[in-house]
Amino acid sequence: MDDPKVTILKWNLSCAGGCQGAGNLMVDGFLEMTGGSTFKGIVIATGDVKLAGNGQADDARIVGSVIFQGSLVNSSIMGGAGRAYYSSEAVSNALTLGRYQVAWWREK
Repeated sequence: MDDPKVTILKWNLSCAGGCQGAGNLMVDGFLEMTGGSTFKGIVIATGDVKLAGNGQADDARIVGSVIFQGSLVNSSIMGGAGRAYYSSEAVSNALTLGRYQVAWWREK
């Protein structure tokens, strides 16, 4: 994960089977990470977030910071071996990708 990126998706995202990424990830919808998927940096999802795996070696991880907006707090699931870890180093690395400004905002 030596090449962090800014990634914006206007749809749901499901990552399985060892997907890896770093930087800033914005998902306009539901985010599901399973089966050894890892993201290092800042994750923002406008829907629910589900992190799950099949054991310690098969963790789904977010290392950095995650912000999500689900319709119900209880509908955001961290089941199985899913983990979200705060990392100031991962957040700092994500913030060094360049200058940003808010181009749009949506409130419900």
